[in-house]
Amino acid sequence: MLLPEEFTVGPIADAVPLTLMLPRSRYEHQFLIGGIPDDPVAVCFAEEYRFRAFQCAGNDAHKGVLIARVTIEVDAESLFDPNSHDVPMGALIRRGTSLSVMAKMDGHGFHSAQSVTLVSGLTEARDGCAVGFRRWSVGLGRDENRRTLLDVDLKQA
Repeated sequence: MLLPEEFTVGPIADAVPLTLMLPRSRYEHQFLIGGIPDDPVAVCFAEEYRFRAFQCAGNDAHKGVLIARVTIEVDAESLFDPNSHDVPMGALIRRGTSLSVMAKMDGHGFHSAQSVTLVSGLTEARDGCAVGFRRWSVGLGRDENRRTLLDVDLKQA
């Protein structure tokens, strides 16, 4: 359930990083917006475009319910070393001071995975050290008030 003040409706151009867009019909798609405020990036979660990403500034073509200020939660049982394994699309990577999702950026080659920053300004991880997660969720609220809005489980993919 969403409280009325927790969402708005509009195009993806109105979304800022850490906004979840929910579709209103079967012709719309679910997106998580990352990147930086001046250059937001939309990552798609619709099955046929799963983990495809594109810059969303000025994009009025995609519309839906916009839920800003969502939070990310990772499953510690799904962690892996991204420096010694192939990193699957949709995996979260914690490196440096950021948490990013691996996505296929439109126009960047057939198998070109890029990281899209979701959270920045975290405590610095030691240089050369990183951790990946195959299971994670997007939620709203904290502690006992947290509601899960999207689950990602790459172990079952």
